Amino acid sequence: MVGIALPLLPSARKFNRRWLAVGAGWRMAVLFAVATIALYATTGTALSLGGAGKALLLVPLLIAVALFYRYWRPAPAIVDSVETILKLLAILLLGMLISFPAAKLGAHFPLRDALLARADAAIGFNRADYLDFVADHPYLKAVLHAAYLCMIPQFLLSARCLRSPRNERGARLLSQ
Repeated sequence: MVGIALPLLPSARKFNRRWLAVGAGWRMAVLFAVATIALYATTGTALSLGGAGKALLLVPLLIAVALFYRYWRPAPAIVDSVETILKLLAILLLGMLISFPAAKLGAHFPLRDALLARADAAIGFNRADYLDFVADHPYLKAVLHAAYLCMIPQFLLSARCLRSPRNERGARLLSQ
């Protein structure tokens, strides 16, 4: 990736080298953070962490684990896994937070509800019938509920899979 040229700053080369030394995962998180801050500032949206506030409590714990296994009891595999989880957590939390000002900006664009309703009708999908069907089949409802509850373990497993030696592209994306 090409570095960002900042000709007005005397230390632009040093900044470019540092920026390139940061892994793609952290660069993506930083760009997401900048976009989130810019959107909150331009739309006047109030920041509400809601459920994200609980997830943010994990960040200091994960940082402590990464530091412990990096400096006091070196275990590179644990450090890589924890740092990968931190990168994904940062990107996902910022993605969740950016959705609020994006929705506020969406008020300036026409809604697509009618278009989506026509598309549903074209394929024969009726939301009310679907909800009734699921409500009438408790086993299906239990399976769908279990799938919903699996999101956190899937998140943790995806971090592990991305760091797998067999997944060279994922490891390169999240590498330091």
